[in-house]
Amino acid sequence: MDRHRLATVGMCAVLLVLAGGLRFYRLGAAPFHVDELATQAEVDVLMRGFRDADDTQISRLPRLIPLSHLVHALGYQCFGTDEFGSRVMMAILGTLSPLLIFLGLPASLGRAQSFIAALLVALWPEHIYYSQDNRFYITSHLVASLCMVAGAQAIARRSLPWAIGTGVLGVAAVFTHIVLILLLAGFLAAVLVTACVARDRALLPTLGVGVVCALVVAAIFLGYQRPVLGQWNAGPLITYTSLRGLGNSLFHLGWPIAVLAGFGSVLALMHRDEQDCYWLVWASFWAGSAVIMPYLVPYTPNYNFPLAFGFIILAAKGIHRVYHALMPQSRVAAIAWVALACLLNFPSLVSHYVDGSCSNYREAAHCVRSRMQPSDALFAAAVDLMQYYLPEGPTPEAMPPYAPERAIASLRQRLDTYDRVWVVFSYGRATPPHALLQWLRANGTHELGWCLTRFDSFQYTTDVFLLTRRR
Repeated sequence: MDRHRLATVGMCAVLLVLAGGLRFYRLGAAPFHVDELATQAEVDVLMRGFRDADDTQISRLPRLIPLSHLVHALGYQCFGTDEFGSRVMMAILGTLSPLLIFLGLPASLGRAQSFIAALLVALWPEHIYYSQDNRFYITSHLVASLCMVAGAQAIARRSLPWAIGTGVLGVAAVFTHIVLILLLAGFLAAVLVTACVARDRALLPTLGVGVVCALVVAAIFLGYQRPVLGQWNAGPLITYTSLRGLGNSLFHLGWPIAVLAGFGSVLALMHRDEQDCYWLVWASFWAGSAVIMPYLVPYTPNYNFPLAFGFIILAAKGIHRVYHALMPQSRVAAIAWVALACLLNFPSLVSHYVDGSCSNYREAAHCVRSRMQPSDALFAAAVDLMQYYLPEGPTPEAMPPYAPERAIASLRQRLDTYDRVWVVFSYGRATPPHALLQWLRANGTHELGWCLTRFDSFQYTTDVFLLTRRR
C-alpha cells in the first residue's frame, strides 16, 4: 500500500474512532426528552399500518416521512426501545457521517480540506446531540449532506451518473424530513450559479437532471404530503422572527464555526472557482431558509439543521487556508492550528455530556414519587414524559407554560377540587416562562430546580412546584 492510501486509511480510522467514541459515550445516560417518546409512538403507527391510524400528528408524521421512521424501526428491532437502545441507530448514522463526507469530497475539494470538514462534523456538538437523540434529524442531515456531496462530485467530474445520484438522494430526502422538499431547489440554484460562473454548457445535463427530480419532489409534495400535513403544529409555539430564527440557527451551529465560515466565505468570494460558488449557494440557502421559514411554517431551529452542511464546508475552507499558509513554515504549527480550530466548540461539547443538552423529567418524577399522595393532581408540560417516568402516579394534565393565563386558570380550577397539585415543566435559558414562574413562586413551594452547570451559554432547567389549597 502506497503512502497516500495509507494516509487515507489512517484518516478514516481517526474519524471513525473519534466520531464513534463521542457519539456512543454516555449514549443512554440522559433521560428521554422533547419528542423522543413521540418517535416510538410514530414508529408503532408505521408498523401496524396506516389504515388503523387516527388523524393526529403522531399518525400523520410517519406517513409524511416513512423512510426516517423505518430507520428507527430497524433500530428498535435490533437494539431495543430504552434510553440506550432507541438511540443506537442514530449514533451509528452519526458515526458514519464524517467518514462518508470525507470519502465523498476529495475529488472536488482535495483530501486535506475534506478531512477538515469531516473533522468539524465529528466534533460538532449539535451533530453529536442529534446523534444521541431518538429523533429523525440525524437521518435527514446525513441524506441532505450526501446529496450536497454528490452534487459537488457531479460538478467537479461533469458526471451524469453523479447528477442522477444527487437527484435520487434529493427525492429520498423528502421522506426523511418534510423541510427537505427545499433540498433540490438548493441544488438547482447551486448548479445554475456554478454554470454561469464557469460558462460551461457541460453542466446543462446536470441542471436538467435537477429540474426533473425537482418536479418529481413537487408532485410528491402537492399530490401526497400536503394533504397529509393538515394544520401541522397549529398549537401554541414559541414565535420566531426572521432575525431571531437566523440568530438561533447560528447559535446552534456554534459561533466558532460561524466565524470560521464567515472567513471561508470571504475567501470563496475572492477566489470564486466552481466549488466556491457551489458551496456559497448552499450556505446562503441555509441562511435564507432560517430567515424565510418562520413566515411559512411554525418554525423551530432544529428544522434548519439538515441544511447546515454548506456552512461546515466554508468553515473548513477558512481553516484549510490558514493551514496551507502555515505548512511551509512549520508542519507542527499547521496541524496544531487545525486541531485548535476544530476544537473551538469544546466548551459546548463538554457541556453536552454534563446534562445531555436536555431537561430531566426522570429526576422530576423521582421528586414527585417520594412525596406523592393518592389524592394529588399532577400537571406537566410534557405529559408523555411524565407518564413514562411516573406510571404509578395520577394521569398528568397538560399545562402550556408559554400560555400563562390558560395555565394559571387550569391550576386554580384544580385547586378547587384537590388539596395538592404538582406542577412539572422545563425551559431553556433563552425562554423562561417568567409570568408562570412568578405566579407559582407566590402561590406554591419550589420542590425541585434541576439545572446543571454548563461551560457554554446553554442551560436546561426542570422545575417542580407543589400547590396546596388554602383552607
